[in-house]
Amino acid sequence: MAAKYLVLTVSGVRFRFTREPGHPELLHIFARHRMEPKHAIWAWFNGQFVWNSEHDRFEGGAGDVWLFWNWVDPQAQSTVRVISCFDATR
Repeated sequence: MAAKYLVLTVSGVRFRFTREPGHPELLHIFARHRMEPKHAIWAWFNGQFVWNSEHDRFEGGAGDVWLFWNWVDPQAQSTVRVISCFDATR
């Protein structure tokens, strides 16, 4: 059985990607939006984000790549939980 998450570390920041329920070979961002981890990571490092308190997440992006995310542990702020990543032009 595949792990529920894929965790990648880039420049000291951990990114946690959820696998798609029922299709653990696919990441959620790929199954839903055809985006790869590299897109989400690029948007996180290059984007501008605002806090959405209604949904308990940061929202924003860089260029056409938008990202919804929050911290796995808000106190530690060391692991980014990638909620969704998508092409804002679609």
